[in-house]
Amino acid sequence: TLSHGSNSLGAVTITPGAPTVSADLYNNSSNGSLTLSSPVTNLTLTQPNASLSLPDNKVTGSLTLNTQGGTSTTDTITLGAQTLSGSLDLRADSGIVPLAPASAWNVGTTANLSNTSGLALNNPITVGAGTTLAAGATTGDIVLSNALNSLRDVTVNTGRDVSLTSAYNAGATIILPQTGGGLRNVAITYPNASGVTLGSSGNGYWTNNPIELSGNLAVTSGGTIVANYGYWGGGQYTYNWINLTGGASTSTFTTGGDITLNHGSNSLGAVTITPGASTVSADLYNNSSNGSLTLSSPITNLALTQPNA
Repeated sequence: TLSHGSNSLGAVTITPGAPTVSADLYNNSSNGSLTLSSPVTNLTLTQPNASLSLPDNKVTGSLTLNTQGGTSTTDTITLGAQTLSGSLDLRADSGIVPLAPASAWNVGTTANLSNTSGLALNNPITVGAGTTLAAGATTGDIVLSNALNSLRDVTVNTGRDVSLTSAYNAGATIILPQTGGGLRNVAITYPNASGVTLGSSGNGYWTNNPIELSGNLAVTSGGTIVANYGYWGGGQYTYNWINLTGGASTSTFTTGGDITLNHGSNSLGAVTITPGASTVSADLYNNSSNGSLTLSSPITNLALTQPNA
């Protein structure tokens, strides 16, 4: 444990005498680097003035790497394949990249990925619990594109254009920010999910918040598509709705189950529904002045309130 924020440790080499060894380091050195002669259990390394690279299979428990906060804003993190029983936390300013396209990140619990310039990850990522993502608001795109990803619940705090792909086969909740998050276009592709729930950040007692995008929304679900509705106890509820603020915004829903987006504050733009089965039903409320509805094939029941178009 050498975690004082004033440390300058230079190029670090650790030779663990047992796989149960853990390390917690803070290293200000501009020539900072880390060499592990064999795997450790947990690793926390903050290195704000130099890029970081960690080869395959060097940590087995929880891994935290942080290159943010230094005088340099060009530091990156390069991470090889890891199988972690615990969490993964990666924070950089100028790039988080896999060592190779096939470098699988298998995370037992939660994942947090934050990079100011954006996230473009094409390697397979499996996360056992929730994932939190952040990039520069209105400037940093977030793309997790591997079809083998298994992402469950995901929270996007900030970014610009967001594209999430996951093969997860149960229900998933995607939390998106309000205006301050800076999002423009969002594409959520969960073709095997039993349902996708869309929610807004900042939920709590009696907090009824919108998801706000300046562009377009596309959601693919193997099952239902709904907006978050939560009961907190004591008669207190949370409702979320979708607010697409662009004059030409569109919503595209590809689904194997029912769509229920009927909050009276929704602005969904021009809506297209591609049902995966004729038994799909849709219940929509759309305030957008450019509101319209396109159905690629028949559905069973349709309820649409569109008061401004």
